[in-house]
Amino acid sequence: QETLFIALIKNIFTIVWDWVPSQVSSFVLCSHCLYKNVASPTMYSDEMIHTLVGEHQSLVVCSGNIPVFIRDIAPDITMEKESCTYVLYEDLKIDKELARGSFAVIYKGWWQGQKVAVKRLDPER
Repeated sequence: QETLFIALIKNIFTIVWDWVPSQVSSFVLCSHCLYKNVASPTMYSDEMIHTLVGEHQSLVVCSGNIPVFIRDIAPDITMEKESCTYVLYEDLKIDKELARGSFAVIYKGWWQGQKVAVKRLDPER
């Protein structure tokens, strides 16, 4: 019975997922306009942001003629194009503690001969 329920949910999700992109447009609001409490903030379409990021553009201009970094208004989209390097814990040499915050401790460290900052999250905090 549970398997049938899960299959039903997956089918509904697939139907909705296939329908939504063609029926709904999503927009990102200008961070500058929001910060300044502009009554009608500039809105950038999700499609426009994806296109600009694909063209390696880093700025958009709001209606107030202010340049705004795309990474500030759509970090999830800009990160899609970033490459990631996964570091094995055993490849790190962790040195002295540099800072301590509410949820993490920052250490000076070394990785492949380069000085790095290592942020260790503390799930107990």
